[in-house]
Amino acid sequence: MAENDSGKPNVNADEARQKIIAFSTNVINNAKELYFEFGEHKYRGDLLDSRLGEYILFRARHADDGLVRIPVDYDLSYLRAIPQKGKPVTFKVKLLQKKIPHLLLSFPMEPEPEVVRKQKRRFMRVTTPLVLKRRDNTMLAADRSGIGTILDISEKGVMIETSLELEKGDRVNIFLNVSTGGEKKNLEMLCVVRRVDWKGNLLTCGLEFFKPSEGVLRAVADFLAAH
Repeated sequence: MAENDSGKPNVNADEARQKIIAFSTNVINNAKELYFEFGEHKYRGDLLDSRLGEYILFRARHADDGLVRIPVDYDLSYLRAIPQKGKPVTFKVKLLQKKIPHLLLSFPMEPEPEVVRKQKRRFMRVTTPLVLKRRDNTMLAADRSGIGTILDISEKGVMIETSLELEKGDRVNIFLNVSTGGEKKNLEMLCVVRRVDWKGNLLTCGLEFFKPSEGVLRAVADFLAAH
């Protein structure tokens, strides 16, 4: 039981802690989905065991290098509970032990008022054909093509590396494989070049998807969630 400055038990503080534990327990036990998150990483998983106020045992459904590299005692991580109804509830937790796919986390206590997360990216090295669309009001009379390497993908666009000369504002067709769960999905995407950086003989370019459909956005989001 908590004590106040006089050394006497602080009943109010103890009751408050028990209420927090009861709330957290109810949220995580009745969640439709649970995610362990840190930085740009997000892992859906399951609650296997818990000791009230001390720890929970979480099993990640899919592991990657990010989960391998995260250090024990890492305290900039979160447990996010998706309820049957209402808004998600996010708790700050600490990674106590790991034996992948099992993670021992500090017990979720008071929920975070709001957690701002970076947009998730999937890092990769995948070759894609590039088609540079004809520029308006220039000497480029027709489409040109080349090869690029996709370095990463987010819900808004991709980062590529290519020897094809591109400029800010150019429109480029790329081809994305966003297959998940055995279902093959290959997308042809029109993108706008937003950033161009020279690295030796290659260009590193930031491409933004140009007016993607809802179906395309959903396919990309599903791909990111699965990785």
